[in-house]
Amino acid sequence: MHGFPGPFNESNHLFHIQGFVDYPVGSFPKRLLNHIFNRKGYAVTTAKDGPEAIERVKEGPFDLIFLDIKLPFMNGVEAYRRIKKIRPESVVVMMTAYAVEDMVQEALREGAYGIIYKPLDMEKVIALIERAREAM
Repeated sequence: MHGFPGPFNESNHLFHIQGFVDYPVGSFPKRLLNHIFNRKGYAVTTAKDGPEAIERVKEGPFDLIFLDIKLPFMNGVEAYRRIKKIRPESVVVMMTAYAVEDMVQEALREGAYGIIYKPLDMEKVIALIERAREAM
């Protein structure tokens, strides 16, 4: 879709996982998620916080972005707004493990594609990715 080959666009799909900030870099949960997504044929880019996610989006487009609502330095809704200003075509799925329905509703009103609740159900995550792919 954005010149990246892969399942979304005949070349290489970039699948940006933002969030999982409660998992340290290199931790088993983060490695497992990367492994699962790589086996499904998605290229994965991660960011540790909102500002880093925004910088990565400035560097190039992503087909799909997972963005945690609770992030260090800025909340996910604010990061979402900034990402949409940089790349309005971005498809963003919000994630949370917390009861923050006001922030969830705010993100959905602003145009977020969906919400995933943690702990993650990988079947639901993959199904959401497939629905997003079909909508593109």
